[in-house]
Amino acid sequence: MNDIPIDNIEPKGDQSVEKSNDQKRQQIEKQTVYYTPYEQLDLVSVDDETETIDLSQSRLNTFENFSKFKNLKSICFRNNFLKTFISDNFHHDKGFGSIVELDFYDNQIEKIENLNQFTTLQILDLSFNKFKKIENLDGLVNLKKLFLVHNR
Repeated sequence: MNDIPIDNIEPKGDQSVEKSNDQKRQQIEKQTVYYTPYEQLDLVSVDDETETIDLSQSRLNTFENFSKFKNLKSICFRNNFLKTFISDNFHHDKGFGSIVELDFYDNQIEKIENLNQFTTLQILDLSFNKFKKIENLDGLVNLKKLFLVHNR
């Protein structure tokens, strides 16, 4: 077998494909926002076209106003300190009209209301919270996955 030095091998594929993949990756990154526990939450500077926001472990105890995000599809509130699912900023006409995924895994939610307004919702995770009762699921006609593990 003949050994061919690695530095003599030419890359396969077209540079335009690689450039196209970079553009797609940049577009996805533009549409997704992640915050770490050590960053200050500042949604003002986030692009209005954002589709996904991940606020996991952001130490939140209230909701921000998401009204500027008309294309928001997915939002993650995992591992925060949220106690309720009720908020003026959490309304269909304030940016949640086309949400397909909500993730509230591991918060301190004791009361859930306003679920019926999320008619486009497909995935809802309310696992590891503190509520005893959930109502108004019949309005969630597009719901495909519901997670309620480890609640009261």
